[in-house]
Amino acid sequence: MELYYIDSSYCHYLRCYDALVPYNEGAKKRPFIGVVIMIHSISFFAPLTSPKPKHRRMGNQIDFLKIDGGRLGAVNLNNMIPVQKGLYHKVSFPSDSLNAYTALLHRQLHWCILHQKEINEQANLLFQAVILRQAPPSVLNRCCDFYQDMLRLQLYCSQMKLLTGTFVSDFNETLLWIYTLAYRSDKTVIYV
Repeated sequence: MELYYIDSSYCHYLRCYDALVPYNEGAKKRPFIGVVIMIHSISFFAPLTSPKPKHRRMGNQIDFLKIDGGRLGAVNLNNMIPVQKGLYHKVSFPSDSLNAYTALLHRQLHWCILHQKEINEQANLLFQAVILRQAPPSVLNRCCDFYQDMLRLQLYCSQMKLLTGTFVSDFNETLLWIYTLAYRSDKTVIYV
């Protein structure tokens, strides 16, 4: 598990179709948790948020995990986006710079490493609930559109020539899983 920056042009591309994709532009790009959340062979990354007083009062939810009780911020699973290699870059910490922000990122990363299983399980539960439209309306309204974002990832990778045979076959398997699961759960076709 590492911290990564997500390619700004990819985020901008997704945001054209999904307004809930977070911004990561400017001089200080927003770091994303480098947890590779494998959901049927597709990698998702979730953004970290800095600590805010409200985090201590809030409870953990299906789409929101407090880091160290909110003292170190939170993991916004509702804003996780699908990614492919080449669209994210590891955050490097110069050994001679240890400012408050870098120290916070180190503590957040340490917590995420210790709670990796919980993060992965929560992300998978959220993904399934959102894909199948079984999450409460309030959760659906604040989550990225995982299904459409996956389709946009495929198009973006194709346009940028980032596709590999493995990616295509893994992606097609994931779509088949989504359709099969949706059919079994409520006999309806997934929205497109």
